[in-house]
Amino acid sequence: QIIESKDKDGELIEKLRKVQWRQDSLNNLFRRENPKYHRLKIEKEVATVAKLREKVLNRDLEKVMIEFFWGEKTLNIIAINASDFKMYALSLEACDLPEQVRLLREGLRKQQPFADLATAQFKLYQTLLAPILEGETALKNANKIRRLFLIPDGPLRGIPFAALRTSPPNESGKPGEKALLLYKYSTAYQFSSTLLLENIQQDQKLAQNEGNFRSLYAYAPDFKQEMPSTTIFPEQKFPALIATGKALDQLVERYPSRYFKGEQATEASFKALAEQSLVLYLNTHGLLHDSLPLHSGIIFSPDTQEDGILYTRELFSMSLNTRLVILGACNTGYGQAQPGESQMSLSRGFTYAGCPSMLTSLWEQYDGASASITTDFLRFLEDGLGKDIALQRAQIKYLSKSDHFGDQPQYWAQMIIGGSVAPLPLKPARKSWPFLLGISLALCIVGGPLLFFSVLNQKRYK
Repeated sequence: QIIESKDKDGELIEKLRKVQWRQDSLNNLFRRENPKYHRLKIEKEVATVAKLREKVLNRDLEKVMIEFFWGEKTLNIIAINASDFKMYALSLEACDLPEQVRLLREGLRKQQPFADLATAQFKLYQTLLAPILEGETALKNANKIRRLFLIPDGPLRGIPFAALRTSPPNESGKPGEKALLLYKYSTAYQFSSTLLLENIQQDQKLAQNEGNFRSLYAYAPDFKQEMPSTTIFPEQKFPALIATGKALDQLVERYPSRYFKGEQATEASFKALAEQSLVLYLNTHGLLHDSLPLHSGIIFSPDTQEDGILYTRELFSMSLNTRLVILGACNTGYGQAQPGESQMSLSRGFTYAGCPSMLTSLWEQYDGASASITTDFLRFLEDGLGKDIALQRAQIKYLSKSDHFGDQPQYWAQMIIGGSVAPLPLKPARKSWPFLLGISLALCIVGGPLLFFSVLNQKRYK
């Protein structure tokens, strides 16, 4: 029996060596064929607390990173700021967290009565964030925190944290003024702390060459034709995105742009994209496949070269030199969880393609609200604000202009920013006529008196 055991051990060791050899061969293949994927997946820089404080938080007391780990029975939370590090553990059953998340998501989807939704928003804030930001259990200098870097897990990935409420509804059933978390904190979503470090490094690398960047690349299919059926998705018709289309027409006039509109917005033209840009705006629809997330995709106009759907899996082999991607499609930021892979979504695919920042959505976007918020988001970027703060300001501005119906979280809270939140040097295109007008006025101001004295001197000599 002992000899038999040794023989079995020898067989297992030999099998293990073969598996390790195959793994090394596969890693070498990735290194040759897709070095970017190899760097992100295999040669990842480990995100230590010291590195996060230096490269992500920048030792800024206004910033905090909060990472959630949703287990079978416990929610573990790690919170790091410039002066403190704490871990929290919550019993899922004791705090009834799964039910709280369900009530909030159901309230957002079905537009429940205002008081019921506000109660759900407040309870979830009390459970997830209040222990970190308030009271005896809070981080040191928590009162100085204004920017939240969030790494959600499990069911929390679909939660719009900006729509949580920091105070309970009052007796009339209406929350107090500016009770939304949005008014006090900006929020940015991340896949993982390690990938965030990669995004920041990629953004800094692109920033070194940004002098050659065009400000805006935009794609806007017109959806006049039905999308033909594929092996995964049936034939279907998509509605035109009228409001965001009009807003995009104005944006391409405002910034140095290249605009692929209607029949020009093909998948083939997108894959041939070679020039670098600060912003890549995809104003289109998305297809979400829950069971096969790598087969989720973005719709383009049909052409003879491609099927008109850019799948997540295709992005892994692409290289996109753009610092910010705006995904106007629905459900682009919320995908299926994969063990060891965080969530798999369209925005994750763009991360692998080399895009360090993404403006995406957690659920179906409302055309008018999306157009307003995106336009103001870009305007605030012109002021040199970080992307998380620019989105916060744009959403607050939208709420200030909305009626009671339009200010519901269903309309604005689905838009989230992920990846690097560093400012972008986005500036409007210089118009030629104001410049020429200014030159003309300057010549009149300077040349007018000279001409007058010249004529006067000539008369004196006569």
